[in-house]
Amino acid sequence: MIQEILNYKKVVNEIDALINASPYKKNYLIDKTGIAPATFYRKLNAQSFTPDEMLVLAKILSPREALLLELEQSESDIENGRYREHAEVNKELREKFL
Repeated sequence: MIQEILNYKKVVNEIDALINASPYKKNYLIDKTGIAPATFYRKLNAQSFTPDEMLVLAKILSPREALLLELEQSESDIENGRYREHAEVNKELREKFL
């Protein structure tokens, strides 16, 4: 657990450099996080993004890693029976919207 916390702190400390090295403009990140611009810059300078905000930023800044994580989680869901058949979902949607 300690290593995870240290890794998180390292990412928080490097978030400004990661953003500057990314192909994204800060206005795009502000829009995607839903944080007010002044608050975004304050949090960036103070390195005080919440874990949820950091997760949004990480998914944007590392889209390939985010996709791989989603695929791993999907595989785990399938293995553990946490899925629904396509026909079942279609039926529910038809009942809800038609």
